[in-house]
Amino acid sequence: MLIIFIAECKTIFRPKDLMPNKFSGGEQSFSEFEFVVSLFLRAIDPRGAEVLTAVGMMDEFDGEDLALKYEDDLIKKMSITLYDLLAKATGDRANLIVRSIKNGDGLSCWHALMQEYDPRRAVDRNSAFARIAMPKTRAKSDDEL
Repeated sequence: MLIIFIAECKTIFRPKDLMPNKFSGGEQSFSEFEFVVSLFLRAIDPRGAEVLTAVGMMDEFDGEDLALKYEDDLIKKMSITLYDLLAKATGDRANLIVRSIKNGDGLSCWHALMQEYDPRRAVDRNSAFARIAMPKTRAKSDDEL
């Protein structure tokens, strides 16, 4: 009886049922989009959300670094699946970002979208700019510059 229940669950929760709503841009809706994309990839492979998180933490996208941490086949599978998803689930400016990435590299597309729309990245950019524009210590003379 338990086996039948598990089989029924698999037919209920198919990855395509988890397709996110179309994302066209804007920081307010990116968090929700990120969450649904993560669920989608986790439905395909339990490590899918973990790979997305790893990509999101990178300052610069490095596919070779991912290949060292995860199996190469997993990275290829996630990248292809993610590109297909992002091509269908993005619109307007977000879709232009996806299309601008060569070779259909979904993980690189995800990184570019994170750089553009993730509100946490915007805070980091603003903080970095503030540190440059208004340093805590000021030079007292031209020699200190």
